[in-house]
Formats: sequence, structure tokens, C-alpha cells
Amino acid sequence: MTHTRFPNLECLALFNESTPASLALISANRSIKRLFCRNSPYDIVNIAPQLVELHILPDLQTLCSSSPQSPLPFPSLRHLFLNMTSPGHGVRVEGFEMLVRTRCLPVGHPRSLAKHSSQVLSSLTVVLPVNPASRVATKQVIHGLHSFGGHSSVLCQENYALDVAN
Repeated sequence: MTHTRFPNLECLALFNESTPASLALISANRSIKRLFCRNSPYDIVNIAPQLVELHILPDLQTLCSSSPQSPLPFPSLRHLFLNMTSPGHGVRVEGFEMLVRTRCLPVGHPRSLAKHSSQVLSSLTVVLPVNPASRVATKQVIHGLHSFGGHSSVLCQENYALDVAN
């Protein structure tokens, strides 16, 4: 089943941990445009470059190009959903800032690191845990989105959304 090809498969949801079988399934089906998974972007960056929508655990460094000469991972990506509610999947402010600068700000923005307008995300959704210990981090993310401008949403576990717009 792992090497089975589904030529019309456009959306795949895998909620198991990353396994060789799940990675082989993703790799064998280049028709997948929307992927919901618990993998790290590092696991799939080289096997699914065609993704347009990605719902994933955070590993922001993988989503950002490290140098101007290197190609941007997931060059067709337009919609990114980061689930930061799992323990051990936090994001440092520097990593989040790099994501915003490389994938969210328009090319003409003075702080943008995007090389082409086609690389800028249409939507970024960040799901944050809601508990007293994470309130400072939540405020930092919201402040970071405000400082860069634009429009994104921050979702919290208790099913309410904070709409962030300048």
C-alpha cells in the first residue's frame, strides 16, 4: 500500500506519527496538493514540493530558505496551518519572525525576504495553546503579526479566533 499511486488524490490527512510507510505514501502521490499531517516539514520537504496547503507541526526553519541562493522549500505553498498545541512544539520568536519575513510579507515590504511574489503565503493560521503559561508567548505572536502588518489569524484551543489585522 505504501507505494500505491492514487493519480487523482489531491488531499491527504495522516494523523499518525511519521513512519517510513506514511512518507512513502506521500512521496508516491505527487498529485497531493493539501496535506494534513503530524510530520515535521523536515520529513516531507524533499518528497512533496508540490503542496499548496499544509497543516503541520512547527519546524519553522525548514519552511524558510537559509540563504538567497538556496531554493525556497514548498515553492507552491499558499496556505500554512501551524499547530503549536502539542508539547515540545513551541516556536522561538526569531524563527517566527523569519517565517513572516520570508513567507508572509509582500516582496516590496522593507522587511521582506521573499524573492518572488509567488512565494508569499495567502494565509497563515497559528493554533496556540490556551493556558496561563502560554499567555506571554501568545501576546508575542500577536504583537509580531501586528508589527509586520497584513492579515492573519491566531486560533486558540478553546475554539475562538483572534483576528489580527493592522
